[in-house]
Amino acid sequence: MSFTIVVNGAPTLIADRSGQSLLDVLRDQLRLTGPKFGCGEGACGACTVLVGRRAITACTTDPAQVAGQRVTTVEGLAEDGILHPVQQAWLEAGAMQCGYCTPGWLTATAALLARRAAGLITASWERLAQPAASDLEGYLRSHPIEGEGFSMPFLHVQGGDASAALAAGPVVLQAHYRAAYIAHAPLEPRSALGRWQNSRVTVWTGTSTPFRARREVAAALGLPEQDVQVIVPDYGGGFGGKHGAAVAIEAARLARAAGRPVHVQWSRHEEFHWGYLRPAALIDVSSSADASGAITGWTLTNINSGSAGIVGPYRIPHQRIAYQPAESPLPQGAYRALASTANHFARESMLDELAHQLEIDPLEFRLRHLDDERTAAVLRAAAGALGWPGDERLDAPDGSRTASGTASRTASRTASGTASGIAAGGLATSRSR
Repeated sequence: MSFTIVVNGAPTLIADRSGQSLLDVLRDQLRLTGPKFGCGEGACGACTVLVGRRAITACTTDPAQVAGQRVTTVEGLAEDGILHPVQQAWLEAGAMQCGYCTPGWLTATAALLARRAAGLITASWERLAQPAASDLEGYLRSHPIEGEGFSMPFLHVQGGDASAALAAGPVVLQAHYRAAYIAHAPLEPRSALGRWQNSRVTVWTGTSTPFRARREVAAALGLPEQDVQVIVPDYGGGFGGKHGAAVAIEAARLARAAGRPVHVQWSRHEEFHWGYLRPAALIDVSSSADASGAITGWTLTNINSGSAGIVGPYRIPHQRIAYQPAESPLPQGAYRALASTANHFARESMLDELAHQLEIDPLEFRLRHLDDERTAAVLRAAAGALGWPGDERLDAPDGSRTASGTASRTASRTASGTASGIAAGGLATSRSR
């Protein structure tokens, strides 16, 4: 049987021999003569070495007990040719005496000072001011950014001047919709296990993006990617919240520092406080229709949450649809369906409002503006399954009738904000929802 010990930074394969101590391995196999044999009982300290940052006596330690861990002898205390502060102080004070026990004293003193230094550290955190929930809308509107990748600005223009179409009316609606930051709250919080072996690290973690996780772990630890292995076992949900390698990096760093495998498991409290969130959304929508009930103009601007699903399937001659990324005061990232949920919510809510203003059934109103028969068939099937009133509207263009499917109607009354409408007679009305 053999195993690996990282001695003074170098992985070393050790043959397990009955009865040998770690001191035997260091002196006889590796020719490191700093640790000395003294009492053979771990009392004198002449054989002291470091395992991680702990001082242990090598003469009483089975080498198999430190398999996969970092062992440092006096020969490894110096870094990049610079003596450890304890070594330098020993020289300046002339504390060598005969020198036989000096290596053990040096390593033991280095461990003692490391423990005391850790106890003297007081962490202080810079707490940046964040907007209150009541100020969030103003903050996002006033902090646009350029964005990159999936978060780059987006603009879709169709037809002529959407603003002119809106001004011409005669029926015009404006509304503002919001979607809150939401935590993913998976059944299993973020978790990872890190293990080092022969200068390579393996992490077991629940991630939806293992190759991205490998890149991030390698970059964080200064390793080539081929020295990082990411294993993804079955895990308890993600919903877009387990992209990347944040917890895997934590486990890998701690395992390297401890010299042994480390498991990191976020608590539910940490999941809510440190995990990234679904982006908050501010969506401004304006629409206009003529006296016949045809939509004539449409503008939609999504601030912060994204452009996924932002362009709808409906036939509208003049459109201006935009996404403007913003500087988020909270960490945000991928979420199931990305920004589609917020964009669909805002668009379908506005369609319901416009149909209400025109006194047209919302199903009929949608079907009037759909050229995609597949989407229309879904709406008919959903309406048939729900027993939607107005049975004649369920007829497809070929005369067939659908009666099964999945519901697709939105409930506009849950929208936040206000809508103002100008009826054909020019009377302004407002309604809170």
